[in-house]
Amino acid sequence: MSGIHVAYRKSTGKNFNRVESTIVLPTSCTYRANRPVTVGGTVKYCDGAFPEFFHGFYQGSTYGLDIGILYQAGVYKLFFYCYANVASQVDSSGNKITWYTSSKSFVPASNSTIDRTFTLKSHFENGYLVTRCCNSNGTTVASLDVYLNPTAYTAMKNNGCTINRELCLAINKNEKGTCTFPAGVSFTNTKFTKTKMTTVNGTIIEMTASNTTTNHNKRDIGCEEAITQPYYNGNTVPTTENGYVADTAYASV
Repeated sequence: MSGIHVAYRKSTGKNFNRVESTIVLPTSCTYRANRPVTVGGTVKYCDGAFPEFFHGFYQGSTYGLDIGILYQAGVYKLFFYCYANVASQVDSSGNKITWYTSSKSFVPASNSTIDRTFTLKSHFENGYLVTRCCNSNGTTVASLDVYLNPTAYTAMKNNGCTINRELCLAINKNEKGTCTFPAGVSFTNTKFTKTKMTTVNGTIIEMTASNTTTNHNKRDIGCEEAITQPYYNGNTVPTTENGYVADTAYASV
């Protein structure tokens, strides 16, 4: 998976093992479906493009995972992606399974701001990364629990991680190993705010402009050309809300 990290914010602290944010989902999204391609007798899926809004837990380049909300075919789901050494399950070919989505999808009840407002929260518990997405009434609309490699789980839970918060255009490469543009993926104004990060000692820290760094419009390898016209249109505006840093962004490519 490659992509454009439209709003990318990273904690300067490295000792967090729990995160919770408020997200206001967009009024409109578009996506491009994956295509099935046979490579060496195996069917693989490529060339899709999707809006993704997520948290990341990272210990440098040693361990890492992303967990958040994916838009596809008119609905939202929770998704999970991790490094191979964080994964615990293997497929029928013996390859590590690094990607999961929730079985339950959801959509906002309406396009009102309150109905598009959700809480996204994740923590480590009993060998799993446990994630819940709740609406403004506190009702869980989607959940995803992923069992992790025990070594990675212990290191990430006990030693803590940096936290990323991202609004992203995710783009799968095509069968030639490049990204196809234009990708037909977009989202209207989407906001991440009120992020609470919990340290390994149980201290809750508000995410602010002073304890984070940003790299908005960060491009993965293969997406460099997407940032130039006529392909890309996007913008990110940071603000402060009740002491928390908020990032509001829109984008299309």
